[in-house]
Amino acid sequence: MTAVLLMAKAPEVGQVKTRLCPPLDLAQACLFHEALLRDTLNLLRAVSSSRYLAYSGSRDWFDYHSPDFYLFRQQGEDLGVRLHHSLQFMLRWHEPVLCIGSDSPHLPPAYLQQAAQLLEQYPVVLGPALDGGYYLIGLNRFEPLFLGMPMGTDQLFTATQTRCQELGLGVGLLPPLGDLDYWSDVQSQRPHLPQGHTTRLLAQWEGHLPP
Repeated sequence: MTAVLLMAKAPEVGQVKTRLCPPLDLAQACLFHEALLRDTLNLLRAVSSSRYLAYSGSRDWFDYHSPDFYLFRQQGEDLGVRLHHSLQFMLRWHEPVLCIGSDSPHLPPAYLQQAAQLLEQYPVVLGPALDGGYYLIGLNRFEPLFLGMPMGTDQLFTATQTRCQELGLGVGLLPPLGDLDYWSDVQSQRPHLPQGHTTRLLAQWEGHLPP
């Protein structure tokens, strides 16, 4: 059975979704992150798979809100290092593994199914994000793909494809998907958000923030 791994930060003011400020303030950005995270947890609960969560920050929030996920702490400062260690740990116990971030409630469940199918043909699956990164990583065995990668830049997807080519790894691709990093992303992706914590929060803010 395919395992799913969620990489997530605890909702802590000033530590999450700061690129949404402005128009949000830091407290609102934290609330928005928490809403996205809760909706993403629900997305993965609807998938028939083993569920894992690699967290950073305080564990308390995750103990309360995700007791049905196996929790372990991320290791390392850089996202590439954290991905490296988290997937290395996961792939000791489960093959294959799908990994997503905590701001992906708009990820269609069919994409997760498609990714699992692609891993039957390819050792690596990537879901390209519109900003040049990726929203999903799938591996059917551990590969050193993430150390030294330009995380958080528009070159990440291309650089990862290049490393896969250097390692002789075929890559299966999912359809592109938008991120939720900036307020313009929230505006463009809002029609695709499922009804849940995030859409209710945005409705509460209606009229007080840019459309």
